[in-house]
Amino acid sequence: MADSSKDLQLRELKDMINDLKKMIKTLQATVDAANKREEALTQERDNLKEEVALLRKKLFGSSSEKRSMEVPGQLNLFNEAEMEQDSALTEPEGLENLLPEKEQKKRKSRAT
Repeated sequence: MADSSKDLQLRELKDMINDLKKMIKTLQATVDAANKREEALTQERDNLKEEVALLRKKLFGSSSEKRSMEVPGQLNLFNEAEMEQDSALTEPEGLENLLPEKEQKKRKSRAT
């Protein structure tokens, strides 16, 4: 009887060890999955922070008409026209000579 009770306890302990090993494996898999998810979320957060910073710089930075940064791969289509433009027309005196002169109208005096 002493042998059978010891054998029974030994089997129970072996079963418990196997159950604990299975539990450790499942918990390790859960931890690994959580770590992968955390890495993915961290990467997504960093990407969104960069995007927000870029959009804020575009929105609140220098005037939208005066873009100083060049976008890689973007062609500068409108620079050719500015370079070929006649310099005489860009001067204010040249433009004023082309416009017809306007006569100034006299204002009526206020009634008192």
